[in-house]
Amino acid sequence: MIALLGMVTEADASYNYKKDGSVLAQGAPVQRHFAFDGYEFYGQDSWKIKPNLTLNYGLRWSLFSPPWETTGLQVSPNFS
Repeated sequence: MIALLGMVTEADASYNYKKDGSVLAQGAPVQRHFAFDGYEFYGQDSWKIKPNLTLNYGLRWSLFSPPWETTGLQVSPNFS
């Protein structure tokens, strides 16, 4: 019967909050700033086995941290 009369029985809304707890206006963009660390190393060498045979080889090492939010807005789970 409520559907036939066009009555609204539920309303949904999404709210974004600033770091100080105040609410952003509906549709306002959330300013986020992310950073990450990345380190790489590459070394190479060659070895002349015979005058007509040279072996070239190298080794690469990479380390990339996951990105994090620099202004403290990132939410992380807290499990006991």
